[in-house]
Amino acid sequence: MASRGGAMREGTGLLVAATFGAIFLNGFEAGGYQACLQSIGAEYSLSGSLMGALASVQLVACLVAPLVFGPLADRRGKRPVLLAFLAVEVASSVLATASHDPAAFAVAIFGVGVAVSTVQYVVLAGIADAFPATGRRKLGFVTGMYSLGAVISPLLCGGLISAGMSWRAFFVVLAAASALACGAFVACDFAPREAPSAGGGAGAATSGEGAWDGLGVGLLCLVMFVYVGVESGIGYFMNSFVSTELSGSSSYLALSLFWAAMIPSRMLCGAKAARRGPLLVAACVGAGVLTAAMSLLSSSVAAVALAAAMGFFCGAVYPCVLAYDVDFAGGRTATATGLITAATGLGGAIVTLAFGWMSDALGMRMAFALLGGLMLVDVAAAVALLARGRRQHA
Repeated sequence: MASRGGAMREGTGLLVAATFGAIFLNGFEAGGYQACLQSIGAEYSLSGSLMGALASVQLVACLVAPLVFGPLADRRGKRPVLLAFLAVEVASSVLATASHDPAAFAVAIFGVGVAVSTVQYVVLAGIADAFPATGRRKLGFVTGMYSLGAVISPLLCGGLISAGMSWRAFFVVLAAASALACGAFVACDFAPREAPSAGGGAGAATSGEGAWDGLGVGLLCLVMFVYVGVESGIGYFMNSFVSTELSGSSSYLALSLFWAAMIPSRMLCGAKAARRGPLLVAACVGAGVLTAAMSLLSSSVAAVALAAAMGFFCGAVYPCVLAYDVDFAGGRTATATGLITAATGLGGAIVTLAFGWMSDALGMRMAFALLGGLMLVDVAAAVALLARGRRQHA
């Protein structure tokens, strides 16, 4: 019996490391692509609108993949789907390094988008299944790993480009890391590692609690549609705003701090999952106000400081949504998380494309102001979720 318990602990440690590493890798890809977009645009002589379109290609893939493959992961098992799409990520990253025109790169980045979105929702749903007693708390912490990856990659990309290397080096690193992650999941699965806590607690993530709540899931999709659109607009155009609009040399630092500040807020939301409703409302208000305030700045130093504050508020949205997802999924964790991930792809694609158009037509300052105003939609949706969650647990 002791040896069996030891095996359980060993398997648990590997699963935690593999899942946290996979979400770290997704953040690494997001931050790295955002940091490289300006260099990619320069190589292919793209305007702001065309760079927005190229960024949207990956985000469209994030819409398609969960709608097609989300229910499949619930029916066929999460690990086979996960392994298949990690292999797609390796192949697409290799293709990106070999592309020499925008069309070929667009095909490659679409493949990367399909892979990372599928990996993300399958891993997040798998955590809820494997840790029914503590999963909600782990979901908060694992989203912090996404932010950590997105902090490191812009600094890495900035260093590589400053050293005279091409943006293609980033995709070489991504291919190697994805292959390593694939190997890790060969050795572990998502079988439950613990018994559900009696009655569920603040950190519980029992996949079978409650029934499917379509309106609740719909509100979560709306929140993520708007939020990821705003986050993507900030992420993809922060470099250009600081370097061109403010004539600053700290654009990579601003982007890294934006992601770095998400880490403590996501950890906080994981630890305070029981307060997810008020935290989500506060996060949406703060993110909207600070994004709009970016349009008023005239100093690159101030932009770096504000980027960090924006990241702190933005970072709280995703873990709060994931904590609510457990309440409304009714046991269909991959389906619910897949729908939310699809909404992130749709919002990211539409809003990022619109941001590129607005930056050309209205100027980047006005684009940031309108982006901040868009967060009012999320404030209203978050208030509705708070009321619905209270009625559900009354």
